[in-house]
Amino acid sequence: MNQIVDLIKLNDLANLRKITNKNFFLKTNKNKQTFLHQALIFKSQKETIQFLLEKGINVNSKDVAQLTPLHVACQENCGIEIITILLDNKADVNATEKWKKRTPLHLACMNGSDSKIITELVNRGANIEAADFDNQSAIHYALLTANNPKEMIKMLWFDSVKLNTENQALIHLVMMKKQADPKIPKFIIKKQKHLINAQDMHLRTPLHYAMENSEQMEAISALLSSGARIDMTDGSFNTSLIFLLKSGKIRDPKIILSCISKRHINMANKQHMCALHYAILNSYSVEIIEMLLENGAKLDIPGPKNKTPLFFAIEKNQIDTIEFFLSKKGNEINVIESEKGLTPLMFALDMRSPLAVVFSLIDHPDLDLKIKNKFNQSVIHFACLFGSPENVVKILKKIIEKISIQNQDSADQININSVDVDGNTPLHLLCSQAIPSSELVSLLLDGIGVDVNARNNQNQTALHYACANTFADSSTIRALVESGADVAAVNNFKQYPLHLALRTSRDIAVLKSLISKKIDPDLEDSFRQSLIVYALGSENPIDALQLIISIGADVNSCVVNKQSPAHFAVLRKNNDLEILRILDAHKANFLLTNSQGKTPLMVAIMNGARWETVDYLAEVEPKSICLEDTDENTALHLACQFNHKFQIIDSLIKKGSNVKKANREGWTPLHYAVFHDADIAVIDLLLANDADPNMRTKEGYNCIHLCFQAKLYSSPQILETLLKNGAHVNDADSYKNTPLLFACDVGAPTSFVKILLDFGADINIRNKFDQSPLSIVLATTNVSLVKLLLSYDPDTTGFGEQTLGSYFSDLFKSFYSVNQDFLRFFNRKEFSDLSIKCIDGIVPAHSQFLALRLFDNSVDARQKVAQLTTIFSQSKIAEITSFLQFVYSGIFDFSDPLFEQKIGNFLKKIHILPEIWIPKKRGRRGLLADLSALQQDSKSFDFKVIVADTAIEIHKIVLAARSDLFRSMFLCVEDDSNQVHEYSGKSLQAMQLLFSFFYLDEIDPVASFDVISELIESADFFQLNENSSLVWKLKDFLWRIKKPNQEELKKD
Repeated sequence: MNQIVDLIKLNDLANLRKITNKNFFLKTNKNKQTFLHQALIFKSQKETIQFLLEKGINVNSKDVAQLTPLHVACQENCGIEIITILLDNKADVNATEKWKKRTPLHLACMNGSDSKIITELVNRGANIEAADFDNQSAIHYALLTANNPKEMIKMLWFDSVKLNTENQALIHLVMMKKQADPKIPKFIIKKQKHLINAQDMHLRTPLHYAMENSEQMEAISALLSSGARIDMTDGSFNTSLIFLLKSGKIRDPKIILSCISKRHINMANKQHMCALHYAILNSYSVEIIEMLLENGAKLDIPGPKNKTPLFFAIEKNQIDTIEFFLSKKGNEINVIESEKGLTPLMFALDMRSPLAVVFSLIDHPDLDLKIKNKFNQSVIHFACLFGSPENVVKILKKIIEKISIQNQDSADQININSVDVDGNTPLHLLCSQAIPSSELVSLLLDGIGVDVNARNNQNQTALHYACANTFADSSTIRALVESGADVAAVNNFKQYPLHLALRTSRDIAVLKSLISKKIDPDLEDSFRQSLIVYALGSENPIDALQLIISIGADVNSCVVNKQSPAHFAVLRKNNDLEILRILDAHKANFLLTNSQGKTPLMVAIMNGARWETVDYLAEVEPKSICLEDTDENTALHLACQFNHKFQIIDSLIKKGSNVKKANREGWTPLHYAVFHDADIAVIDLLLANDADPNMRTKEGYNCIHLCFQAKLYSSPQILETLLKNGAHVNDADSYKNTPLLFACDVGAPTSFVKILLDFGADINIRNKFDQSPLSIVLATTNVSLVKLLLSYDPDTTGFGEQTLGSYFSDLFKSFYSVNQDFLRFFNRKEFSDLSIKCIDGIVPAHSQFLALRLFDNSVDARQKVAQLTTIFSQSKIAEITSFLQFVYSGIFDFSDPLFEQKIGNFLKKIHILPEIWIPKKRGRRGLLADLSALQQDSKSFDFKVIVADTAIEIHKIVLAARSDLFRSMFLCVEDDSNQVHEYSGKSLQAMQLLFSFFYLDEIDPVASFDVISELIESADFFQLNENSSLVWKLKDFLWRIKKPNQEELKKD
């Protein structure tokens, strides 16, 4: 079918004609579309359409939406020729589709089809009065597309045209869009003059729509001249005037004036906006604004958030309108809006309006500068945050001049030091803004009573703000100091301005200006840092440090974490050596330790200091070399742990550092060097100075262990070096893990493991958890390591029975991560030959391995059946139970999101194991069905006894599942109600086994009543939902068992 569709797309008639089967063309796709439907969707050529019609496709066939080919042709604008062909073949011109009940004429008008198509449809009998689901006829859609000539509208007109479902007449629709033919609106107005003021479901009139679109001037004039009312409002209380001014397209004063109703000019809509607000927002001229005011618009009418028209003019930066408003009486210059409590001047400053706007507001004679907003901020607060210093200077000069005049004329003085809710004066804000300047500060400080030492809620002065502000220049700070700013003022963080100036790296001249005798040079702030610490953190630490020391700062004062200035000095990546020399010259103690017991030498080593710095500290204070921190680490420990620089480690050893010293955890410098992959030269250096590679940590690790714990696989050089220097290859840690066990566990490269084996590593040793190197490798399924270990084990060459059993046991432990490479490696003849010999000794392990082999497709299915038959016929019930346990709990990972898919694939492959899901109907094959098929080959094998006893054994496993081990195993199962529940894996498996037995009639349900009852009683413990399908079916079995009706039971 797809091939025909492709040919139709290409209009390949030559190949289409080669298809001789006429019935083939009568097929439909999943949407019941014929090839004719699809050809029209692809806009195929008329020859293709004609060909398909000749093949017998019904021209009036309908798809799932009941669209006929004619519907599709009109919808896709296929052209007059195609539509004529369909009509000539007797297409139903008045057929309706399923959802909206639209005819082809509706669709043609909706999609703006050529007028010739609409004319052809009407001439062929299309019903122009047919209404669709929205109660709209063809003329409704023709007006909405707005591209038809007047003659077309006349043709579609009929006198009984109805309102649509939105209660809209044609006179509404014709005003929604600008018509291609300007005569159409007049035609509709003439025909529906009686509906000229009709309101639709939104209470809008035709005039409302005309004003909203504002593109049909002639239509608006025709409506007004025909009696359209201007005082009607829609559902949101919008008048015609609001629609007109809101659109902003009509600027003609005459039309605007004709729409003004003095009674409704101040009416606000649901957005609290009236006509004057919209006129300002859409930047109408002052003449229009004045005309609105002359016709009754109020100058102070509030809008959203109590904003008057003046606020809207400020927002739009309409300087002419603002000046016009300010010149009018009745305009309230001090009105307060409700959002932030701003006056028009505050609003202008907050909006960063042009200076002309701000100055016009400041110059108003009625301006009240005492008003404050909701945050207790005055106009001068806003002025200080206005923007560039040049503009702020100009605005402040104006405001200060205004303040001086108002203070002279009023007994109620304006307080220049008024504070906002944070306690900040205008001077605080000025010093905190992006670019404060000395000119600005001086402007406030000169002559108007500004308090230079006023403090905010955090006890900070303007000088604190200026020193903390990286944008404030030095002249600003000097201006404040010269005006009497207190340099010894302490804020709530116990900081002088000097603290903040050091943090922002001021030049030395500024720092000197901030020093006085009142300053305590050793004062710690709230962060436990002193002036000397701030000096060391500045960009010019040398000069800053010398300045702070010159005023008496203690070079041995310990601050946060008991760190001295020397500790902070070594943290710097440059200037550290010069700073240390300055501290040493002032008798700094380099033996002081921080809260971790580390000296400056240790901190320098940990932070990757240069050799010169470390050597200088070791020379100045040799005792620091052997000092220990709180973890009993020496400087050499830290050098091997963090730094690894040969020159530093060599220098420490030559100066007397003990290479054999163990810390609190038993780690020596050599341990750290190995663990952190130090350069081989460092390892050789430590070993050459008598470092012992066999010293143990508290966990029992020697250096060889740490090689693999750190996964140092870049080179075997370190490992070989340690072994050649006497490292014991079979030393065990506290869990009895040897280096070989470590290497196998982390999946070390074969070359590393081979080195251990060549140096005598024991391949048969086991750890505290009874894991051998082989069992660990089996868990990682690393085939190359398995081969390597087997090649070094002399006992595996003949595959003796006892050794093989051990391998099977190890294999079982590592079963969950088995891969195909591993299976192929073990799919060897030796295992099959030993399968019968080893039955008595290793049946559980062999059963597990046999189940494992079932994954391998290379094993013939008949061979699998034969092996199972042999094992079951010679095994005891406990051994079969072990096998069933393994099948249900070992093979499948119940946490795997693809569990169901994998188990399905598995069952298809082996045809042996049971289906896990409960059979939906009796007779489906399960485990017992497969075993029953084997019974013919083993007459002495009583399957009923085995099955019954096995069920009891499984039930015992269920009861044992109350242990924490089994309780942690959950399985998500989707029940009949499509709800996902969590079940205990073990209990679910047992229940499903029992159900499989019931369906196969291998267990008497009546005899198993007690078993099922106990399972249901334990359902709550296993988190089984009482409404789940599994529990419901169990209860249903119990109910039937109470009525021993075997016939009814068999029907299930």
